[in-house]
Amino acid sequence: MRRISQALVMMALLLSVIASPGRSQVASDVPPGNWAYQAVQDLASKGLIKGYPPNGNFFGKRTVTRYEMATIIQRVLERVDDLLAQKANKSEINKTPQTEVTPEDVREIKRLVDDYRVELTVIQTDMTKAQNDISALQAEVDGLKQDVANNTQAIDQNTKDIKSLKQGVQREADVVNEQSKRITKVENTKVTAGYGKIQIDGDAQIWFQGSTNNDNASPTGGFQANGFRLRRMELKFSGQINSRAYWDAMFDLSKSLSGSLQKNANGAPTGVQLDATKNILQDMYVGWKLTPALAFEVGQQHLPLGLEGLKPSTQLLTVERSIMNLLPVNNGRYSDIRDIGAMLRYNNPNVEGELAVFNDGGNLQNQVDNNNSKELIWHGVYKGLRYVSFGASQVISGGVLVPNAPQTTLRDRLGFQLSAQYGRNLLEAEYEQGRDGGTFNNLFSPDIKSQGGYVTYAYNLSPTWQLVGRGEYWNPNRDAHGADYVSEYDMTLGVNYYIAGYNSKIQANWVRKNINDPNGLQTSVLGADRNLFLINFQQAF
Repeated sequence: MRRISQALVMMALLLSVIASPGRSQVASDVPPGNWAYQAVQDLASKGLIKGYPPNGNFFGKRTVTRYEMATIIQRVLERVDDLLAQKANKSEINKTPQTEVTPEDVREIKRLVDDYRVELTVIQTDMTKAQNDISALQAEVDGLKQDVANNTQAIDQNTKDIKSLKQGVQREADVVNEQSKRITKVENTKVTAGYGKIQIDGDAQIWFQGSTNNDNASPTGGFQANGFRLRRMELKFSGQINSRAYWDAMFDLSKSLSGSLQKNANGAPTGVQLDATKNILQDMYVGWKLTPALAFEVGQQHLPLGLEGLKPSTQLLTVERSIMNLLPVNNGRYSDIRDIGAMLRYNNPNVEGELAVFNDGGNLQNQVDNNNSKELIWHGVYKGLRYVSFGASQVISGGVLVPNAPQTTLRDRLGFQLSAQYGRNLLEAEYEQGRDGGTFNNLFSPDIKSQGGYVTYAYNLSPTWQLVGRGEYWNPNRDAHGADYVSEYDMTLGVNYYIAGYNSKIQANWVRKNINDPNGLQTSVLGADRNLFLINFQQAF
């Protein structure tokens, strides 16, 4: 009840002290016939009370809160201060008549102020805080305006940069289009196959070789047989009939035919026997892919033996191959051999292997087989380890044998291989053993058993330079002892300079050949002790 009486007193006081006219504000929710209509209208016209947004409703049935009452008192105080200021200025008072404020009015206002001191203090604090917040907000708005201005400048600069970049990209695109037109023109001028596609690869190797001979067979010593040599000029043609059928042919144009004079029983010449291994035709086979990993090939190609023997000469770490692959084709050579036959080839990321049937173990290159027995050959490599791969291979002489076949030379082979690569280090090793001689129809005839191997280590100083070292041993007749014992141990040191990888390189090797042969140079197929200096100039395409 006290709050209601205070409000009534306050309303009467306001009506008595506030006389300035104002714009009428009619409350939308106070009907004209209501008992409080005139009071609400009068207070609203003087700006002392305001309706609630958005429609200006006054909610006459709701009890006014102390904070709302304090707000009204604050507005009254502001109005009283304004009237007192005008009273002090008599000219203003003359211009705007005012109702006299009595001491009793002032005491009543003071009492109301004391009663609502807490609410008035809160309102004043909130007003101060609001003003501070408005000032801070204004400062933030000013800062945002400056950021917007800066961002606008940055956007303008980025727009210019993007425009410049687009121009540069367009210039590059024009260059690419021009190159594409040139490539298309070159492609259209290539020789096309009658059916399918043809690819041409090849390599050229020119050697410089020098040697010194230190045994009794060459007492003068010094350099021997120095000079340049046209070592290889290989042209390889590969054809793709479709996604499954393909063919391959390789010719070595540096080969020169050689042979031996044939004589009759009286010693009279009867003809010349050509060495078919010197024929320029090296590889010629056709193939079909049975599955993505399995292929079937028929023709003449490398026997699937060993590690080094299957490598193209362009990818050798040394200038020349190891001892076992330098021996005569029909006298102990292990794997750098070509022959005619049929082969299944399997290859996936972890395993590769071959199973083949060939005419011979390498003695019938470019020739028709002279017997009904065939060599069975297998080769396998496991590559599933991270840094190491290893494998094995074997030739089973007469593995496919027709009954009552004519006498056939034995040529058995068995070997193991290992390669490892870690960082700049590369290691290759191979051990092989073989048997040559004897016949199937006379198993007691003498045969020669050989064995040996090598270890090659290479270190890449850089993508261009590589150091190489190799140690190797070969015993051409492991059953021989005493005065008949012959063996060879070689040491090779070299450097490789890769101008464009294997496609363009220069190799330089020093080879020390140590021959153990009591009978001397006259009887040994290995030659004599000597030093070799080899340089290989190579281009491959």
